[in-house]
Amino acid sequence: MAGVEEPAISFARVFAEHDGRGDAVERAARDLASATSEAHARSVRALCWFLLWGSLGGNTLNGFFARLGGRAKAGSSAVFELVFALYYGPLFLVIALVNALLRFTPRVPGFVSAGFGLLLTVIAGVWILTPGILGFLARSRPRILAFG
Repeated sequence: MAGVEEPAISFARVFAEHDGRGDAVERAARDLASATSEAHARSVRALCWFLLWGSLGGNTLNGFFARLGGRAKAGSSAVFELVFALYYGPLFLVIALVNALLRFTPRVPGFVSAGFGLLLTVIAGVWILTPGILGFLARSRPRILAFG
């Protein structure tokens, strides 16, 4: 991979090294926007967040199933893994089923593929909306969720 100097790849590398946060990521985002466009930079950043969420979610589910097999990760919360698996497990199952079924689909025009991608994005977005709102409320108004 050495020698690849595509602006989006350079940004993604910095994003991954800093978990999407901090001054280095902001500088890399500005560099990407100036090398391409603001819209392209926002799209690349959104994709990086999506992939980061997917890897964290997948690793959390893997941790849950490892716990069920008697190989719990040290320091991991059994309650969090259970709640995560119950809430997000069905979404990951839908993703796995769609991936399996895509092997049997015929070639389609780009707009059909893009529309299908949009549909899947909306489904995932709706699934993520509830905990996102709860997280926002917990951060901005801790007493709302503490019932006090």
